[in-house]
Amino acid sequence: MVLFSRQLDLSILKQELISNIRLDKKAILRNGFFYYTILNMVNKIIKISLCYSLLWLLSLFVISLFVIGNIVPTLGSISVSGVMFLCLFTLFQTAMEEAIFRLVPLFAYSSFITHFKTSRAIRLLFILLPSVVFSLLHIKNKEVVENSNWHFVLLIYFFIGCYYMYITIRHNSIFPSWGMHYMNNIFTFAIVSTASSSSPFNSLYICTIKEDNILFMLSSLAFSIVFTQIGYRIFSSLSECK
Repeated sequence: MVLFSRQLDLSILKQELISNIRLDKKAILRNGFFYYTILNMVNKIIKISLCYSLLWLLSLFVISLFVIGNIVPTLGSISVSGVMFLCLFTLFQTAMEEAIFRLVPLFAYSSFITHFKTSRAIRLLFILLPSVVFSLLHIKNKEVVENSNWHFVLLIYFFIGCYYMYITIRHNSIFPSWGMHYMNNIFTFAIVSTASSSSPFNSLYICTIKEDNILFMLSSLAFSIVFTQIGYRIFSSLSECK
């Protein structure tokens, strides 16, 4: 009787151990899938952000080649310490602007669509309003104050803000727009700037075309947006093929 009881206890213990092992395996698989999903999402958004950033930067170089006759070298030079300071300054500056004008509206938009029915009009509203504030932030910039068509210069900032906010909502992340914003400012701060630019750094080259040149500014912005979008579509199709 005692032997039978011990065998029964061992059998119960064995069943409990097997049950616990199965539960542990399920927990491991569940946690593993969770971490895999997170890593996959991070990897995807990094690729998307790098793609947008490099395409936007490349579009600026292409525009510079089109107007190379209006680009003159300056006496400015770049040191290692200067490059490091430029990168850190631009990183902080763009991070602050993206947090205020893209991240906060993105949180508001995400919260809104979880409680209310969304539409294209609502999405458009969340794109336009932050962009208006973003453009007004630059109203004291040198390129705005010193140009007679200052309202047009602000309109360019507004369109840029709209495109960045559109990309933010589309990918539900500020990193693609932050990457483009960062590359845009690095280019205008250090490589090609304008005579009336509010850049705190001396760029290597100066473009003699002013910001109030309506045709040039609109065509340049349109080219950068179209170039970036086409490039991203090609990147997306190639990624899907893999």
